[in-house]
Amino acid sequence: MDRWLKGDFDSAIALNGGSPDPYTTYNRYWLKEGRFATVAGYGDDTLETLMQQGRAETDPAKRMDIFTQFASSTWPKSSPWIWLYRATTTRRSSPT
Repeated sequence: MDRWLKGDFDSAIALNGGSPDPYTTYNRYWLKEGRFATVAGYGDDTLETLMQQGRAETDPAKRMDIFTQFASSTWPKSSPWIWLYRATTTRRSSPT
């Protein structure tokens, strides 16, 4: 785990949870101050800007547009990470 957190590896298998909210899922990897930024070993100013805009935006339609730009950015094409598995889960939530 210590080597993983330092980014001291050529490849690794990691089971990392996600969230229906893209900011919550990706901020820890793709923001410069993200907890796993060293592990991700990747940084991009456009990605950083989109993540920060998505975090601040409260209008759901505008957030969707921002994170659609995020998904269409250079990140999916140049990221050193490859997700090989995604668990199929169902989540329910209510605004309480």
